[in-house]
Amino acid sequence: MSCDAPNDLLYRFEGQFLQQKFSTQRANQHGLADTISEPVDLSYDQFLLRGSVLRNTNWVIGIVVYTGHDTKIIKNSKLTRQKYSEVERLLSWLLFGLVFLLFLLCICQAILGESWSIQQLGKSEYLMLAEETIVEMQTKEEYNMQMLVLGLTRAGRWLLILSNFVPISLIVTVESVRFLQAYFIQWDVDMFDKERGI
Repeated sequence: MSCDAPNDLLYRFEGQFLQQKFSTQRANQHGLADTISEPVDLSYDQFLLRGSVLRNTNWVIGIVVYTGHDTKIIKNSKLTRQKYSEVERLLSWLLFGLVFLLFLLCICQAILGESWSIQQLGKSEYLMLAEETIVEMQTKEEYNMQMLVLGLTRAGRWLLILSNFVPISLIVTVESVRFLQAYFIQWDVDMFDKERGI
């Protein structure tokens, strides 16, 4: 049997089936009937899609042509977009904004904290700023690298301090409320339609 390569065209199928018939007129050297291959054209009329249901049919002879990810239904299915409510969209934008603001605040606080530490160096020994800020460095590259490490350390500290600024539990709370609302809707007797049984 030969047919089209797997494709996503639901209403198109072309193929050819070689049907073998026994010839009673011709016999081979052993006296047995010879077989003749006769091509039978196949079209969409002889094609059943996956999940099809046949009615009023006692029996069917069939050949599986496409399987797995090569079936026309799978080839034709597209990725569906996930649906979001207006509350979820607004919540997502607000959370992205809060995370951006959190990182901005951490960077600003790290810069301001480093400049304040440099100004207070030597004035307030009880803060032990000399241990964090290294004044005498061998080269300018080493000094810049040390300042970058100190700045990232300070930004990390501020990230830990301000981490409660972004309410991650808000997403969990919204999902819990939706879950409970679904149960309340299911239990509501006034929403039951007696005629349709829904």
